[in-house]
Amino acid sequence: MENRPPVPHDGSPSTASGRSRRRTLWRVTWIAAVLLCLAAFTPLVIPAGTYEPMIGGVPYTLWVGILVTAALVALTYAATRLYPPGGPTSPSAKT
Repeated sequence: MENRPPVPHDGSPSTASGRSRRRTLWRVTWIAAVLLCLAAFTPLVIPAGTYEPMIGGVPYTLWVGILVTAALVALTYAATRLYPPGGPTSPSAKT
C-alpha cells in the first residue's frame, strides 16, 4: 500500500487545476481593479465642466466615486481571501 500525503480539508486547492483556477481568479481580480481605476477618470464618470446631475443633493460624480471606492475595497477583500498575505502561495512569495 502506498503512503499518500493527506488531502487538505480546508478548501485550499492542492491540484494543478486548483492552482490554475486561483491564478485565473487572481488575474481577473487584478484586471478588474485596473479597469475600474481607468474608468473612474473617463467622461462617463467625470462630466466636463458640470456638477450635475444631482442624486439626493449630492453630485453624481461623488456618488460614482463612492461606488468605485466600494468596488475597489470589495476587490481587495476578494484578493486577500484568494491569496492571504504572507501565505505560501501568495504571488509575492515567488519572487
